[in-house]
Amino acid sequence: MDIHAHHLHKAPGEKAWHYFFEFLMLFLAVFCGFLAEYRLEHRIERDREKEFIASAVREMKMDLQALIPYINDSNLYKNQDTLAVLLLTGNRSQETINKMYRLYFNYEYTEPPLVFKKNTLTQLKSAGNMRLIRKSAVVDSLLGWDGSITFATLVHEKFEKLADDNQILGSKIFDGSYFIQYGKWITVEQEISAKKSFRLMKNDEALLHELGTNIKKQAMYLKFYYICLNNHKLYTTRLIDFLKKEYNLQDI
Repeated sequence: MDIHAHHLHKAPGEKAWHYFFEFLMLFLAVFCGFLAEYRLEHRIERDREKEFIASAVREMKMDLQALIPYINDSNLYKNQDTLAVLLLTGNRSQETINKMYRLYFNYEYTEPPLVFKKNTLTQLKSAGNMRLIRKSAVVDSLLGWDGSITFATLVHEKFEKLADDNQILGSKIFDGSYFIQYGKWITVEQEISAKKSFRLMKNDEALLHELGTNIKKQAMYLKFYYICLNNHKLYTTRLIDFLKKEYNLQDI
């Protein structure tokens, strides 16, 4: 009985140390596993951040290429501005009317908007992935880039609205039937080369001045749109350099 009692007296102490050691080992294993998982998740998020930025830079570069024909072409704005001047002056000679017809029908009223590539930025904003961007300066720059696109788009929408209204108003003044021959459309230059004497459908000075004023506004919005695109080009160029430096993307 004494031996049995002595054994029972020692057992609890030994088991307590054993349980503590097992708990410690289990805690260390779980903690190390947590650290490894945290580091892995951290690495994955950093890789995803860099992939998003690299994708955004590639899209920005494509936008810069698409901007070139818009920035280099000012003929549409100049034609609209010239037409506005002719409509607002009192000269209604045959030569002036022919020139107004050529300017009105020989160019598209609307400049198609530049379709910016924002797929990466949309993913960052809509899926909550913006949290992956650690540096506030990068986040601010991306949001500024997005704001530049939004502003240019709004300017073009106003331009398009004016252009649509002016087409309706212009249809009361300029006769498009001059440019239909044998059931087909012909170019303005073909008709002018035939020395056609054009006539205005309505030689109403008030109507002509209203159209002239509106086309002047249309030309101003188009010019402002070009300015917005040029500013966006400068902003995008600086942003690409900044992002490439921050994320070591010199190979893109």
